[in-house]
Amino acid sequence: MDFLFHIQQGQLLLAKEDIASIIKALEHFKKANEMTEHKDISKPKILYHLAYGNLLLGNFELAYKIAHKAKRHINIAIKNCGITMNNMRKLFYEDDIDAMIKHIDKTHHQLVVLIDTKDDKFDDNEIDYGFINNPWSKKNKPRLIPEFSIDRLKEDVIIATFTGLSRTNDDLVYFDKLKGNVLFYVQGYFTSLTGDQNAVDRQFENRITNNEPIDYVDEERYILIDPLSLAEFLNEFRAQTNGKEPFLSYVNYFAEEAIKKFSSKKNKDLTISIHMQKAFHEIFNEKYLNVSNELRNEYVNIFGNTCKALAIRWIKLNI
Repeated sequence: MDFLFHIQQGQLLLAKEDIASIIKALEHFKKANEMTEHKDISKPKILYHLAYGNLLLGNFELAYKIAHKAKRHINIAIKNCGITMNNMRKLFYEDDIDAMIKHIDKTHHQLVVLIDTKDDKFDDNEIDYGFINNPWSKKNKPRLIPEFSIDRLKEDVIIATFTGLSRTNDDLVYFDKLKGNVLFYVQGYFTSLTGDQNAVDRQFENRITNNEPIDYVDEERYILIDPLSLAEFLNEFRAQTNGKEPFLSYVNYFAEEAIKKFSSKKNKDLTISIHMQKAFHEIFNEKYLNVSNELRNEYVNIFGNTCKALAIRWIKLNI
């Protein structure tokens, strides 16, 4: 998943300042932190946000330790940065980090006075939620009620949902739980995968050109569609053949023999990505080179029915 997305999403969630949002924000910053190396110039910024999130939760000791670690990383970041500017330290959040350290020193001095601020032997990704009472409680949160019927979804929404199931880990495709739409999240903006794509593309380009505020991904409303495993796809394709040949034999052939082309990955990790779908079609054409149009049309129908069935199943299970 995109590093910048985790940073943007975490910052937007922190700004809401409710417990559930802060916890979600810290999860995003943890993921961003795991993506960076010790010498990465983004390290001070990520550590600052981790410290700030812990401060908001009341984890003052951990916030204090992470803030000092972030300050030490400023020198490392400056050393490894390819450019030199007069305000480098400010760009690496030094003023904010110093302000946080000063605030904790002032308000919780007795709690942090014995902390070794030079100690790096702690896990800055460890978050203690134990003292928070029911952080996920939704009793004061209005229930999100979908404005659409699953049984009346348009076909382009179903097809777009399968596009989401075909995504890679670097792509972000969401199902809008409120409106019943499928959205691609790219460069900080939502763009619909349904409707007039020319109009959608123009709107997306205009938003980037006009430097509009990025979209916040409300994780209660927008559900990230998980990549579909190849095994699950093949099982559904097998069911859709209704035992008819040569389609049943083909899916077994692909699962047992043709999959050797992708032996660099464990079979359980393979997904039905666009690349895998292309291979599925190409191998069918190679194996049945002289197939009739009737056989080819049946193959297309089985494949289409498989995609729709999997998309509808995902929607019913997750929405």
